[in-house]
Formats: sequence, C-alpha cells, structure tokens
Amino acid sequence: TWVQRLDAPRNHARWGPAWLAPLQFLNLASNAIADLHLKVLESVNLTLVLHDNPVVSKLDLRGRCGARLPPQVPLALHSLRTLAVAGSNLSSPPTDICNLQGLSVLQHAETGLRDLASLACLYGLTNLNVSHNELTDAPFLLPWLSLRLLDVSHNRLSTIEPGQWEVNNLTVHIGGNPVYDVDWSYLHMFEISGNLLVQLPVSSLNLNTNHLARLPTVLRSACCLKRIILRWNMLESSDGFPRALQELSLEGNWEQHREQPYDLVEDIMLKVTMIKWLNMQNNALSKLPTIIGILESLDTFIVQKNRLEFIPSSIGQCLSLKVLDVRSNNLRELPDQLGQCTTLHTLLIADSGLQFLPESIWLLPAFACNGASKPPGSDWDSITPRMCS
Repeated sequence: TWVQRLDAPRNHARWGPAWLAPLQFLNLASNAIADLHLKVLESVNLTLVLHDNPVVSKLDLRGRCGARLPPQVPLALHSLRTLAVAGSNLSSPPTDICNLQGLSVLQHAETGLRDLASLACLYGLTNLNVSHNELTDAPFLLPWLSLRLLDVSHNRLSTIEPGQWEVNNLTVHIGGNPVYDVDWSYLHMFEISGNLLVQLPVSSLNLNTNHLARLPTVLRSACCLKRIILRWNMLESSDGFPRALQELSLEGNWEQHREQPYDLVEDIMLKVTMIKWLNMQNNALSKLPTIIGILESLDTFIVQKNRLEFIPSSIGQCLSLKVLDVRSNNLRELPDQLGQCTTLHTLLIADSGLQFLPESIWLLPAFACNGASKPPGSDWDSITPRMCS
C-alpha cells in the first residue's frame, strides 16, 4: 500500500526528499530544511506542514499535478528565495504569494499562466521564468527593477514595445513568440536595441518618423527581416542592414543635409544587394552611385523629389527593374542602357525635366506600341502599358 501520511517533525532534517508515493499529508515542521524537492509527488490535495523551518530557501514543486500550492507554503516560508512550480498547472499564482517578499527566483514555466499582474508585488525578483505559457501581453517591468533574467519565450506575445525591457543588465529570452510585424513609428526615438528583434520571426519593421542615426549592428543577423521603413529619420550609418532585405524606404533622411550622402547611399546599396523595392525620394540627392547595377533583384526604384541631373548608365544592369519613378527632378536625359531592362513596364517622369526619351525605351515590349519619342514640351506624366490600346 502507498504511504498517505508522514509525520517527521523536530528531526533537524536539512533537506526534504522527493517521494514517488501520492502523499496526502506531509508534516516537516520544526526542522532545519534548506531545500525541499517535491517535484515528483502526484498528490492533488497535499497537506504540507512546514512552520518553524527558519532557513528554508528553496522549494521545488515542479511537475506536481495539483492546480494550487499547498495553502501553508506562502505563510510558513518567509525565508524562501527560490520557488519552482514549473509544470504544476498553476494557471495563476496563489493569492497570498505576496507574503514571499524575499523571493528572488521564480520558475513558473509550463503552467498555463495567462497573466503576470499578481506577481507585481514581488519586488525582489531577479530571475523570472514564465516561458511556455499562454501570455498574450508582455509584462510591465516597473515593479521588478532588480530583475536580471526574464524568460518569456514560447508564449503568445504578438507585439513588443520599444524600451519595454530596457532595464540595466537585464537579459531577455523572447524567442518562440508570434511577433511578425513591429511598428515603432512616430515615437521620436534616437536609438533602438535589436537584441529582442533578432530572437523573433519579425519580417517587417516600421521605424517611420524617428530620430535614428543608425540601426543596431545585431540586426544584420535578423534572418527573417525582409522589410524596413526608415522614412524621415537622420541616418548616418549603413550598419545593421540585413543582407537579405527585400524592401527598404529611406525617404526624407537627408533632405536637410548640407553635404551629399553619396558615400553612405553607396554603402547601403552594397549591404542590401538582394533588395527588390527601394524608396529614396525626398532626399535632395544630386546623383546616384554608379554601383546601382549590383542590385540585380531590384524591381521598383523610387527617386522622385530629388535634384538628380542624370541616372547612371549602370542602371541597365538592373535586369529585374519593372517600375522606375524619377518625377520631380532636374534630369536632362535617361541613359540608353535603360533599354536593357526588358521587364520595365512603368516609367514615371512628370516634372522630371526630361524633354525626350532614348529610342531604346520605345523598343521595350511594354512601350513598343507608343511609336516615336514625344516632342519637346509635351505634357506627360508617365509611360505605361496602359498607353497601348
């Protein structure tokens, strides 16, 4: 038969064993237990007597199938420093857990936990593991200024806020959460940390209208990041751009610059050689780097509202180019090599300064039916296949 009751008070025991038996009553009062491990107990309703154990610092209840802590635990263990209840089906902490003000380590993984509000009273926590739970909202860390390790991995977090976990010396594990799109626009940020982003499957990052001078270098290893919107920032560095990036908007970064950011634009192009969609409008650019031809995957290139006087002939090496927007510039002509971009089907040229197009454009499949180039002074906005009727 299974032992269901065990009395062992006043024995000066310094640790508690982990029984396989489904105990219903365990009396360990008036001992000198420091570590108590009950992680293999199968009891659902265990009566645990622990009073007068002044030095108990660690209680391990991992794997118990009970849905609540024994009621005596928070009241009897004022010296408790570590509590492990992982896998114990405690979907919410006990209501009197706030009595454990000395608690510094809480292992609450795999319990079905949905909310952390009841843990905000534990001001001394330095290590909090709530991984593999059902959390949908990220924890607000203000109560836990002493926290050094936070594990919220493998929950259901779908958004993260910038600076949410910017606590000195805090290490955060956040992988395994379904965060795909991050929108940190209009927040007037001067810098961001990429340590959280690289742990997540983020594919789109919107940093529109901030004060960013650079991206964190760690973003270069963000393998899932395909789209970055950096409109109206103050970019001064090419660091942090993932090589596999496919969409990038740099609109308005250098509109107020006294010096042309030619070298910086060139460095960025060298970093994003797999780019497909590139927006560089509103930047007061007077020229483009000649290395633009290395962007062999580029299909949409937007450089409207600049001060461009010419487009490099190397653009003819962008063999995937489909849409070119050069509106509102100071162009004299387009390079004849543009005719090598056989996939080109939309050319936006309103207010570009152009008076004619090279013959090679009219030989492209999308424009062949338009006949000869327009005479000087013609009022045109764009050349597209829609003109072929």
